[in-house]
Amino acid sequence: MRTFKLATGATALVTVAITLFAGTASAARTAEAVGGTDNITVSIDNTDDACWSGTVLLDEMMQSTILSREKPSAVLGNIEAGNHRVRIHLYVGEGDTCSVNSPAIELLDKNVAVGGAAGNPIQDLLDAGSAALGLK
Repeated sequence: MRTFKLATGATALVTVAITLFAGTASAARTAEAVGGTDNITVSIDNTDDACWSGTVLLDEMMQSTILSREKPSAVLGNIEAGNHRVRIHLYVGEGDTCSVNSPAIELLDKNVAVGGAAGNPIQDLLDAGSAALGLK
């Protein structure tokens, strides 16, 4: 009986340790995209890797912006008002030459509102409620 309790306790401890380690490992690589009046600000926060680069896709079109440790954020300008799909991919370099031999890691895939669509979240809720009630 005593052996069973020790084994159960050890298993629980290992499970907690793995969960905590996995949670902290992934938290060091994040990306964000925020819409403005006519632009989208994109950024990568990566404390895991010494050498990396990031690419941005806006509505499935590759942008000329390359994010890196030296330039982790950028502003995409002259963006048409509305909702846009933003995807940010991370490429990790290895070795002395910092060559990328691994596939991209998708850090972000979300819709970002720009311009009038980025406006009033309360009005959006009211509009959605009115539409659900058949009032609009």
